[in-house]
Amino acid sequence: NVTLKINSDNYNYYFSLLKDDKEIQLGKAQAKYLSSEVAGGFTGVIIGLYAQGTGRGNCAKFSEFVCEYKD
Repeated sequence: NVTLKINSDNYNYYFSLLKDDKEIQLGKAQAKYLSSEVAGGFTGVIIGLYAQGTGRGNCAKFSEFVCEYKD
């Protein structure tokens, strides 16, 4: 089991996994590409969970989705 963690500041979104009490950094994305500064009139951001597979072999099974907002 793993936990997907998404943090943000005014400039970036940071993606990581929590597994066995360890945080594994996955990467970051610049927030400016989702704002009106670049996207032209975009007024908000929605981040959702999405998985895709071939239907063979290993697959992702989601048993719980919890969203926590910390200000």
